[in-house]
Parts: sequence; structure tokens; C-alpha cells
Amino acid sequence: MKKGRKAWALFLAALLAIALLSGCGSSTGSSAGGKTDAGKEENLTAPDEKTEEEKENDDIQDTAEGDVGIIETANFPDDYEQEADQQGQVTKLDYTYTTASGDAESKQAMVYLPYGYSDSNQYDVLYLMHGMGGTQYTFLGNGDDGDRSTFTNVVDHMIEDKVIQPVIIVAPTITPGYSDDGQMINSLCDEVTTTLMPLVESTYHTYADSTDKAGLEASRDHRAFGGFSMGACITWNMLWKETQYFRYYMPFSMIIDYSNDGDIEGTTKALYDTLESEGYTSDDFDIYAACGTKDYTNLYVRQQIEELEKYDDMFVYTSSGFSNGNLMYAEWPGHYHRYSESYQYFYCGLMRCFPGEAVEGVLSSDASSAAENGSAGSGGGVSTGSN
Repeated sequence: MKKGRKAWALFLAALLAIALLSGCGSSTGSSAGGKTDAGKEENLTAPDEKTEEEKENDDIQDTAEGDVGIIETANFPDDYEQEADQQGQVTKLDYTYTTASGDAESKQAMVYLPYGYSDSNQYDVLYLMHGMGGTQYTFLGNGDDGDRSTFTNVVDHMIEDKVIQPVIIVAPTITPGYSDDGQMINSLCDEVTTTLMPLVESTYHTYADSTDKAGLEASRDHRAFGGFSMGACITWNMLWKETQYFRYYMPFSMIIDYSNDGDIEGTTKALYDTLESEGYTSDDFDIYAACGTKDYTNLYVRQQIEELEKYDDMFVYTSSGFSNGNLMYAEWPGHYHRYSESYQYFYCGLMRCFPGEAVEGVLSSDASSAAENGSAGSGGGVSTGSN
């Protein structure tokens, strides 16, 4: 499924053009219930108002040729988009990050605390990254101002129905002004692990007994990083650069390095070489990747997964849960590059990272044994072939 550089250039042009119009996270909103800077939800690309790129992608077949095995998918119930009876709280967390050049940046992250949050309990944590043009409000809304997002409703229901453990979700944001995307990604990775994580996990009660480097590394099995579009690119880079802090990775609708002239083979080998040189094995991390069949990144994401599969001593592909491998890839028929359509990806991904006691009621029959091994925040995966 190799693509030439001309095709890759066209892909990049489409990516840049659509970033401000669709699911990458426009400052004016998205079809996904993405949030504006004021925390308001807009709907630029409703299902009946497709972008030109989405109209072109209507001709893409919902199943494409390729060697990658694609697991079946499941959607959350329709009422999950409505407010749950038991609602978590979304609040702001202000902090200062000092860049490599010594500049102090005033930053803000949004933090979701599950219903019934208590300092007497320990909680798993998901660090959640928006796409290009988004903000810290994109997934979680502007909670302290009374603005709830559809995504927080979904998470509320999942916790209320006990299909996942109560989880803290932290949404940082990208600081503009970097000279290139590589610099931005490296800085964001450093910001999260050296500044934001210690603040979050000393402010709220997680599995980290301390928030120094040793304490954060020791609690990595209870921590995930995930993102959509550019946020997925950052997620892949967290695996590459900050593996010691996260067990789970959920990159949706983007490859490792979209800016490297389409060199998926080269960046995949570089990722493998780094993990191998640092002593990691397939037992040390788990990846749940996903994309829509109508998403304009689809063919490249597929190629990314196929390249990872070539290094099968490090990336063990499985369609039946993390108990049988550490790399899963799901495709949603008919899904475009939209935030709202990534909620289904997180729905299934979170059940694999932090399964709750009722997860066997949602997943297939072999989920029960995996939930016994992996529930209660123990960092186990859910074994199933249906989600």
C-alpha cells in the first residue's frame, strides 16, 4: 500500500485545507461538538453539510484491500450523548510551563473528575489531546462556566454503567508560535511529563505515590495518552519519547509523523529502534488505534499499522484484546475526519484500557476473563473480537 510522494503531497494539502473546516479542531467549531475558545459548541460540518473533501471521500469503499486485520466495531447507545444521572465535574487547572528557551508560558488544562471523586480513592488517568486548531475545551468543554460537552456525557454514562473504571481525564492544549510541528510536538511531550503530570497527580488522587520521576514511572500502568488527528500524532510521539510514563496509547486518525514527507517506513523503524534500545518489549505497552473508512487519513493510517506489524517482536497485532497482543486497529464504516466520530473510538479504547466490572455486558463472551485480569485499575486489557 505504498504511496508516492506526489500522493503524499496531495494528502498534506488536503490536511491543511480541511484542518480549519472539519474535525481537526477549528477555532470556529466542528461537526463533532468541538468547542470554540468561548467553550461554545458549533456545527460547521453537520452530516448533511459535508465538506468538499468528505464528498470526494464518499467514493471510498468501506472495506479496502490490505494485510492489516480489522476488528469489528461497536457504538455506544444513543442516549450516551445526553446528560447522565451521575455527572462528573470539569474544572480548569492553571499552570506555567518553562520552554527550552527559558520562556515562561501561562497555560491551562481542563480536568474531568468522575462522579463521586474522593481523595480516599485512587484513579486511572487519561491525558487527552485535541487536533490542529483545537483548544483545551475541544473534548471536555468549559466546565466551570457551565458548558458540558457531548464527550463528557459519554464518559459519564460509561462510568455510571460500570463499563469502565472511574477515570480522571486531562485535556492540555497546544501553544502556538513554534517554528515547525516537530518542535511543537517535542515541547508538548516535555510539557506534559515534566510540568502538567506532576501538577495533576499531586492535585488529584491517582495511583502515583509520588510525583517525582520514579513515582510517575512506577504508576504508568494506570495512565493512558490519547488524541485525534494532530493529537494522534502527539500520541504516537508520546510512545516514542515518553514510554516510561504511559502504558496505554489511543491514536485516532493520524500517523506517527505526517510532516516527514510521507516516510512512514522510516519513522516506524525509528520508533522501533528507540523502543528496542531502551529495553521495551511488547509486554510493556498497548496501542488501540482507529480511523473511519471515509476519513481522508484512512489509507495512510492503514499503512502505518501495516508497517508496525512488520516489527512483530515489538508490535503484536491482535483482533481479540490486549491479552493476546499489544496492537489493535479498528475501522468505523462511513466515519469521516470529525471529532464527534472519534467518540466511538474512545468508547471502545477506554474499555480496553480501564475496563469496569460490567464490561462483559458490552463486549463479547471472552471479555469476562480479561476483565477479571484487568479491571479495578490494574492496567489489563479487554479480550474481545467485537469491539
